[in-house]
Amino acid sequence: QAALYNFLQRFSELMDPIY
Repeated sequence: QAALYNFLQRFSELMDPIY
């Protein structure tokens, strides 16, 4: 589902700076 993919993309963007 596109919604799930969008959620994962946003989550990845938020987590990116931590790593």
